[in-house]
Amino acid sequence: MSLLEHVYSELESVVGSEHISDRPHILAAYRHTSPQGGRKSISPEAVILPGRSEEVQAIVRICNRYNIGYTSIVSLFGMGWLVSRPGTIIISLRRMNRILEINERDGFTVVEPAVRHVQLKPELMKRGLSYPVPSVGPSCSVLANFLGKGERHIQHSYSKNNRYLLGYEWVTPTGELIRVGSLANDSGWFCPDGPGPSLGGLIQKGNGIFTKAAIAVDAWKGPAILPTEGRSPTYKVRLPQDCHKVHIFKFHTLEKVRDFMIEMGKAEIGVGVLKFFYATAGVMFTVSANDFWEL
Repeated sequence: MSLLEHVYSELESVVGSEHISDRPHILAAYRHTSPQGGRKSISPEAVILPGRSEEVQAIVRICNRYNIGYTSIVSLFGMGWLVSRPGTIIISLRRMNRILEINERDGFTVVEPAVRHVQLKPELMKRGLSYPVPSVGPSCSVLANFLGKGERHIQHSYSKNNRYLLGYEWVTPTGELIRVGSLANDSGWFCPDGPGPSLGGLIQKGNGIFTKAAIAVDAWKGPAILPTEGRSPTYKVRLPQDCHKVHIFKFHTLEKVRDFMIEMGKAEIGVGVLKFFYATAGVMFTVSANDFWEL
């Protein structure tokens, strides 16, 4: 199945010819490569890249009009279930990558879906601010992590991520643009809920497409700038000697790791124990797709 010519033309009129494609080699890059349960890999019918909320709205309405399935993506992290049935297009939000506001006085920042932690964190640290970053790696979407309860290993110091989510903008499955919280009354981004029933529960259902969100920020408790040398992935960060030490231990068996962890717990030293996903580590330590594959 492929999109009818007039449907493709309607979608193209929303974003421009350079931001939509149905060429096979482009679609192949968005086909999930690890089918589960014996299912065949499925390519989307097209990939379209909106640049603002109104374009997302228009695309969703066109999809509804012609009964076309769609799924939205940001960073392609965890793309195993990307397209589950034929006749589906992918709405890639990667062009919506702007930090729209950093409000130092009221303590929040407003971001679009494709703003990554590696973008936002340094900008906030320059201003003496911070926010809880889940352990997903620097290339993942800030907005997606906050909508998806990405607290991981930081809630002991920051509480849960969704408590930092303030006002947000949301395109519903029917193509309506809804602004939630104080934003709904043009009162700013500072509050996630207003009078009456909360819409917060809809976030966890995965419905619709979120196009903007405000995240609360805190004072950064560490040094404003850490001296660095080199460029990623071969770089060094010099930690302040008065408050940081790094020790690296190697163990030849999992049993020795287990025994060490137990003793650390008994000594009340350990705070969090992470099993670092090898693919994420590989992305951080390589400079190309070929390097990643070899690693």
